[in-house]
Amino acid sequence: MNKFEILTCFEDERWQSLAGIDETLILKVRDAVLSTIKNEVDNIKCFGHWRQPVESELTADFQSDWQAQLGGNGDTSGVSRMVLHFLNLDKNFVLNLVLSDDQTVHHLNKQFRNIDRPTNVLSIANIDDPFFDEILKSAEDIELGDVIMAFETLSKEADELEISLKDHFCHLWVHGMLHILGYDHIKDNERLEMEAREVEILKKLGIENPYQE
Repeated sequence: MNKFEILTCFEDERWQSLAGIDETLILKVRDAVLSTIKNEVDNIKCFGHWRQPVESELTADFQSDWQAQLGGNGDTSGVSRMVLHFLNLDKNFVLNLVLSDDQTVHHLNKQFRNIDRPTNVLSIANIDDPFFDEILKSAEDIELGDVIMAFETLSKEADELEISLKDHFCHLWVHGMLHILGYDHIKDNERLEMEAREVEILKKLGIENPYQE
């Protein structure tokens, strides 16, 4: 796997001054995510969540390869993108992390999802762009998308869960990255796979299972 760069924008200074989030932690989480999935790339199914999946020659190749790796037994129902294969390509990847506030995330949530309220984290994945496959073929540097977090919402949730804001940030940073890489939780089987991966990654970071009753 080549370079996987995180470009962080601290739009709200409270992320640093109150939550203690810094570049070291951000990259530590990134490394935990990548180390967990890199050996399982051919077993991971990718689902679009901002747009309907777009069939293409490249995604068809990915799907055939993915099925071959599983001996033809993979459940590819409704799946047109096995795009985690691109992590094995000779490319450099860039992901934007924006640490913002409720007002900004509220605006983006309404714009992209038609939901008129803030949320904790938004993941806007470029893999769902209909031109992404062409970009992947021709470009050496690939922008994967944006993960945007809302400080007030995360802080309130952490208080309600009685956990540290830093641990909650790590969980949702993992969650956001997995969305960017193709995971989703619309269907039960997708949700269970995504949650299991999150728990596995968080364990590496010394953080307890956030889904445990």
